[in-house]
Amino acid sequence: MLPLRLTLAALAVAALSACYTGSHDLLPEYAIIAPWQKITYQHLYSGEDAHVLTRDGTTYFEDMDGSQQSMRIMPVRENWYVVEIHSLANGDDAGGPYYGYVHVISDGLAEVYGTNGTAEETAPGITPCGSDACIDDISSYIAYMDQRIAGGLPSEGDYSVTLE
Repeated sequence: MLPLRLTLAALAVAALSACYTGSHDLLPEYAIIAPWQKITYQHLYSGEDAHVLTRDGTTYFEDMDGSQQSMRIMPVRENWYVVEIHSLANGDDAGGPYYGYVHVISDGLAEVYGTNGTAEETAPGITPCGSDACIDDISSYIAYMDQRIAGGLPSEGDYSVTLE
């Protein structure tokens, strides 16, 4: 299994106004990993409190003042992952799926990319939908992010994570 030390960083995705999203879940069930019981993550520079996610099956959940977020993780290659996030209210889907692209730099440190997509961004497999960028298939999103990162796209945030 690929070493994943910080994927939950992309949970911030669900709070964004313009995101990379899809009309349905795009991560294939066979590719989902969930090897930890609990994941704790915190943005390195914001001063915000740490977030704690617990596993149920192949999905991680975070309770947040009457609502919940769920996250699933798919490895792409060594140290790179796609996360798929849903906002839940009273057990019902209240938003998502939203996507993020996570690069694990070292144990306990990761960078997050590809959460702030806008309708102005179009590429093969990425189309506008409202104010968001809709992903038609996950392979297109991965190829698009790889191309943008190779071209100098800065990370959208740095996070620390503890896995148990």
